[in-house]
Amino acid sequence: MLTITGFSPGLTALAQEVAPDEDYISDEYVVEDYGIDLSEVDMTEYDPEGFASEYDFLAQDSTFLELENELSVPRIETTYEKHPFTGELIAKQEVLPAVVLGALRVLFSKVGKTAATRAWNIAKPQVQKALNAPSKYYLDGPNGGRIIQVRLKSTKQPVFRLDFHYIDGKGPYLHYHIAPNMKKHHYL
Repeated sequence: MLTITGFSPGLTALAQEVAPDEDYISDEYVVEDYGIDLSEVDMTEYDPEGFASEYDFLAQDSTFLELENELSVPRIETTYEKHPFTGELIAKQEVLPAVVLGALRVLFSKVGKTAATRAWNIAKPQVQKALNAPSKYYLDGPNGGRIIQVRLKSTKQPVFRLDFHYIDGKGPYLHYHIAPNMKKHHYL
């Protein structure tokens, strides 16, 4: 398997150049549906001064500011795998869009100060671990019902995720998942 992670759309062409047997490449895209989409944040009513005043624990937190900067850079992840039956090379691409500066702030403000405080207290150590070891972890921003996700680069498996979405038709609920049991919902 060949994995290429980059910071510009031009890497798609690079990925196709280095892929063996490129005549047999087919694309596969995975989309998750949680009944709520946090990746399209309405920024029209975002008030930076109001946020800085009410959510000062985030606005002045160096880890949060570094996370915002990291997520503001788009990147493309491409993985190539051979189909087990046909031998066809399958290119799986995930475009990780840049998060508009302030979008995480809007998402945190939607859940309220008390819940945002609890959520950040849990997420911060996981985010800091990923920021301190960029060669080991991916940081993913809002997508579907996800707010923040930390994944291992070696396996691409998530080790932490902060979500805000419907569960069993109820909610939405602010909750997190943490390895080793990423299926368990820890409600905030």
